[in-house]
Amino acid sequence: MLDRIVILLALSGLIAGCSARMRDPRARAAICARSWKAKGFAFDANTMTCDEMFARAQAIRNAAYWRQRRYTFDPDTMTARQMDRKAAELRRMKVRVYPPAVAPQDVPIRRMLEAMTVAQVRERYPQYDDMDDMELARGVHGRYFADVPFDDFAARFLAQ
Repeated sequence: MLDRIVILLALSGLIAGCSARMRDPRARAAICARSWKAKGFAFDANTMTCDEMFARAQAIRNAAYWRQRRYTFDPDTMTARQMDRKAAELRRMKVRVYPPAVAPQDVPIRRMLEAMTVAQVRERYPQYDDMDDMELARGVHGRYFADVPFDDFAARFLAQ
């Protein structure tokens, strides 16, 4: 009987000690940081809570998942849920690459071409008169609008 009382007292002390330690946010964050470190993440227990570490790890994993599918999201600025919503929106719009793979020096040209049809391009750039409309459309699409489905681009660009 005395053994049972000693065991119960020892267990209650152990439980009280563990729960008191787990109530301390810094101690809990330190445990979480060690756990995440074993999984390949480096989080600072002094600046992040366990919940923040979990959300950040989710965002990093989600960004890697979407990168494989040619959508690039920044886990520093977006949550996992925001990435999923943006990807769903992009898929509905049939955008295959995000952000558009346009070289920085091509951005002003892309903006100009967005408002032009093939007839306007030919008027402004007569050196392309030797190309047929479809060939010119494929060239412009490949260089400046690769992120847009060709059918959507062609419908607008080849409109008379």
